[in-house]
Amino acid sequence: MLTTGILATVLLVSLSACGSSDSVKGSDKDTIVMYQIGDKPKEFDTLLAKANKVIEKETGAKLDMRFISWGDYDKKMSVMVSSGENYDIAFANNYVINAQKGAYADLTELLPKYAKDAYDQLDPAYIKGNTVNGKLYAMPVNGNVFAQQVLTFNKQYLDKYNLDVSNVNTYADLEPLLAVIKKNEKKCYAACCRTRL
Repeated sequence: MLTTGILATVLLVSLSACGSSDSVKGSDKDTIVMYQIGDKPKEFDTLLAKANKVIEKETGAKLDMRFISWGDYDKKMSVMVSSGENYDIAFANNYVINAQKGAYADLTELLPKYAKDAYDQLDPAYIKGNTVNGKLYAMPVNGNVFAQQVLTFNKQYLDKYNLDVSNVNTYADLEPLLAVIKKNEKKCYAACCRTRL
């Protein structure tokens, strides 16, 4: 298995070809084949060779990372899924449709067992959102399940009216401050304090 760090690096999905257990051509059972979107970086082979020394020591397997350019990725992955080509990890292209077709391995029990740390850190919304017909076929990553409300003040006006924002904890705490700015700075009110949702 890959280490948790590798699993959590990118939104990945573990894929298994439909009805076939043969290895990927040119690989062996101890090699994890991963497809990555983009161009192969310079000196990548040297970096991967060094990384594989650590990966193999930690997991007993090696990583074979293959690159597909941005322009070709959708088409090539579609052909690979349709043909049943075996590979282990790739960005989940057309995730729900391919999961319903049986193109991906069922990770429902494997992720909590073999990637427990990464799995336990996932927001439940990501697990639910990647579940298809009661099964989890993807290793999601926390991306943007949060909401942040921010009220910012222009320091120029805080200083000018000697306003203290250090004890502002609720919207009610803001009312007296906003009243001062609204009363004295009618032309710049919108620019003096802004909310960002």
